[in-house]
Amino acid sequence: MVDFVKIAGKEHPISICWGAICEYCELVGIDKLSDLGRLMEASPLQLCQFLWICLWYGAKADGRQEPEIKPDELLMLVDQVTISDFIKVVGKRLSTPPAEDEEDGDIKKKK
Repeated sequence: MVDFVKIAGKEHPISICWGAICEYCELVGIDKLSDLGRLMEASPLQLCQFLWICLWYGAKADGRQEPEIKPDELLMLVDQVTISDFIKVVGKRLSTPPAEDEEDGDIKKKK
């Protein structure tokens, strides 16, 4: 599933998918599923790293090779509003179970 977050005035796709969560957990040392509640107990830099990972997966889900923003540009472009919006999206995705008609990350069209 793709969401969007505004960075420097432009909407960018992000995906809070299992791959993004796994990569972030590896980065910050979360190694048990029971510890996933610690996902957002992050330093500001770690949060930006999670945002970058989600941007990368969002770009792939949106049919792009890579995000429009480079990793070294991200820290210069994010602001408090971007981080706040990102945290809201992550919270929504982690607390909402998939729809009953959702399969492999894509919502099936109802007949």
